[in-house]
Amino acid sequence: MHNNQLKADVLVVGGGAAGVASAIAAARNGSSVVLIEKNAQLGGKATSAVVGTICGAHYRSSNPQTKYVTNGFAREFCEAVSKKGKTTAIHHYQGNLHFLPYRPFPFALVADDLLKAEGNIKIFHHAVITDVRTKNGTISSISFLNYREETTLIAKQVIDCTGESTVSILAGIPTSTQKYYQASAMVFSLENITPCNPIQLTLNIIRALKKAILEEQLSKELDKVSLVPGSLTENSVMLKIALPYLIDDGPGNKTEVEQLGRKAVENVFECITERISFLSNAQLGMVAPEVGTRTGQLSEGLEILTKAD
Repeated sequence: MHNNQLKADVLVVGGGAAGVASAIAAARNGSSVVLIEKNAQLGGKATSAVVGTICGAHYRSSNPQTKYVTNGFAREFCEAVSKKGKTTAIHHYQGNLHFLPYRPFPFALVADDLLKAEGNIKIFHHAVITDVRTKNGTISSISFLNYREETTLIAKQVIDCTGESTVSILAGIPTSTQKYYQASAMVFSLENITPCNPIQLTLNIIRALKKAILEEQLSKELDKVSLVPGSLTENSVMLKIALPYLIDDGPGNKTEVEQLGRKAVENVFECITERISFLSNAQLGMVAPEVGTRTGQLSEGLEILTKAD
């Protein structure tokens, strides 16, 4: 196998929201950057698990007028996603939240456009780390497989944005782990639905699920289905199923949970389209390629932020 050799000032591993921000920040400060991503598109969980909303960029307030809590790159990215996806921030009555709904494709396009605009960022998709070498407590090189070619990269700085501490684990850096992590969710869309309002749709879904569970036609664990806020249009909506399956660090755990998640989508879809008259012609549209997981192994830094802090 041919091994390519590369050098860069900064290597960013993982092309999710944190990886995109890190790569652009480094590039704008004059560094040459390589970003490697295991998936076919950027965005991480935002696109692969279809989170559906960008939260935390706006003040929490009872005032329906939305106001950014941040400036800089975070605001730049939100405004670009809003423009590309033709969406605006929403004031949600529960908890006085303000957030920006989005669809995954515009999110990924914005990430592509912003990275390409810098000119000094090289991106590798379908890239899987194969080796991390250290010398005197410092990462000396990282090798990754991109399709059939292996590349060894020597970088002055390495930023682990995998969300799973992949670099830290392979480099022998301590990580913080838990026996089990927060429950995951699976997002899917319904297309060709009859126009309705979100409260009507939510109540009908809850009623249909409860009845199916009482009649033992649906697992009692699949009763937590909700609308992704801001996703309802005249003929489509995104729904999220809270999955009742345990998440751990086992090598086969995520595969099993994703298989169970896809089956849950099928069962819930059949239930609500059979039992809700105005959804009888609905079609199953997008199903997120990944389950949405909130936490995982975390690299232990020089300092650890505690609850008391």
